[in-house]
Amino acid sequence: MLFFQEASALATLKHPNIVNVLSFFRANGTVYMVMEYQDGKNLQAYLTARSGNLSEKFLRTVFPQLLDGLTLIHSCDLLHLDIKPGNIHIRPAAIPCFWISAPCMASRKVGNRNPGRSSARFLTDRTI
Repeated sequence: MLFFQEASALATLKHPNIVNVLSFFRANGTVYMVMEYQDGKNLQAYLTARSGNLSEKFLRTVFPQLLDGLTLIHSCDLLHLDIKPGNIHIRPAAIPCFWISAPCMASRKVGNRNPGRSSARFLTDRTI
């Protein structure tokens, strides 16, 4: 049931730099999230093809857009727990977007029982 709550929250995130969640459902003993198709390749493949070298122009084009999408995620009291090159999709014209999934997100709405620690509730496959 937790997966459906988190997937429902993710489906409300509408931003040009966050892939759209179209649907989510349970079947075959597991849960699925259907996301909008985006042409392009992930940042990991982009880095590998360029031997890890990125131009300043690329960095100045891509990363402000990613930070804008991340700002929306945070404004909804959510955290993206799996930011890495493999979860950043680079579309044509260097327009990036985050791949998101419920197990990679956490809500900041859970009460903080440990002062000085994050109040995020970390989600894993075991909590679905």
